[in-house]
Amino acid sequence: MQVQDYRLEAPFRAILSELAAVLAVQRVDAWATGGFLRDVLLGREVKDLDITIEADPLRLGPEIAKTFGGDYFPLDAERGRVRVLLPAYDMHLDLMPLAGSIEDDLRTRDFTIDAMAAPLNELASGSIRLIDPTTGLPDLQDRVVRHVSEQALVDDPLRLLRGVRLAVLLDFAIEPITAKAIHRHGGGLERVAMERQRDELVQILRTPRGAPGLQLMDELGLLDGVLPELAVTRGVEQPKEHYWDVFRHCLAVVEGLDMMLGENEPEAEPARSLWNELWGRLEWWEDGRQYFAAEFVPNTHRCSLTKLAGLLHDIGKPETKSFDNGRIRFRGHADGRANRDAGDAAASLFRARDGARERNDRGAHAARADCAGAGALAKGGVPVLPGHGRSGDRHAVPVARGPPGNDGAARRAGGLAEACSGDRLRAKDAI
Repeated sequence: MQVQDYRLEAPFRAILSELAAVLAVQRVDAWATGGFLRDVLLGREVKDLDITIEADPLRLGPEIAKTFGGDYFPLDAERGRVRVLLPAYDMHLDLMPLAGSIEDDLRTRDFTIDAMAAPLNELASGSIRLIDPTTGLPDLQDRVVRHVSEQALVDDPLRLLRGVRLAVLLDFAIEPITAKAIHRHGGGLERVAMERQRDELVQILRTPRGAPGLQLMDELGLLDGVLPELAVTRGVEQPKEHYWDVFRHCLAVVEGLDMMLGENEPEAEPARSLWNELWGRLEWWEDGRQYFAAEFVPNTHRCSLTKLAGLLHDIGKPETKSFDNGRIRFRGHADGRANRDAGDAAASLFRARDGARERNDRGAHAARADCAGAGALAKGGVPVLPGHGRSGDRHAVPVARGPPGNDGAARRAGGLAEACSGDRLRAKDAI
């Protein structure tokens, strides 16, 4: 199938042309594949390149890195996958070896929208012969995520979470047969390393649809496997001021954070007023949105940590639930052991289980600190960075920032996550 209606910025065309020329000298056939080609066809911003080559990436990686003034390292030496860093272009190039013919290779992939290919030299020219043995282009046009085969999900259960991430990232629906297959094989996540699960979870939370992503994970039977600590919050009734049980309340807080950390002003009320309340009070902070959007550690952004803190901020309630003259109480749910449990739940996602100990330990420390102060998201705590604001503040959340003297504004903004979640029957009580 010939495809011409796609957008590719001039710098990418130049890089692809030069890369195709380098590979042609080596007499290596190469194809654009995976998420790179998918995003090109969707007209989305392209940041990185996925290239499949009929050669050994471990051999060619160093040569390509030298040509472009970059560096390289094996992503998966056993499978021959290599990443080439291109700092001059602020991007990276992932090289994968071809498995059989290009059509056979694509049939081994996970989802049809990522199982297409185009000759690299054609992509740079502006017209491509799309290789699409699993009919991914119609699925792309219909905005659905469909598995190539159920066996692909069994072979690597991480693909169960990846299907959710793709649906949330692209705002697509998961095709019903695929959804049933994901639900059927959800137990396979036990075989997946925690750091791989973590990377998918934080990418789901990074999107402006973090709460729908968590809801989809729950519907597909995946959420309890990734965060078993949340299971105890299901069905835990709260005082009459709340509409949801603790579990739904925690999801609602993430929904509120999706809105509050979003780039654009919401159209509907009360979300619009709450969004303007927050950013109006933080107008002094010129790079506030960029700060939350930035990476704290590789593959984990501050907005993801903030939403994770919101998700876990009340997991101490089931343990501390009591009744006082018929009224439900959760005394100490944000303190002591319950608070440490929230921190432990988040930190466990970041504990080093591979060679990247320094990176993971930093993420674990941040996640633990966030959840130790997660009550600030709903209880008016002062968002500060380490070294800013009041030292020793129990409700200090280190992924935000507030200078001394701004406590009043921070307290007023602190309850907005719950207020915009729709959980409180009287939103004024939250602010």
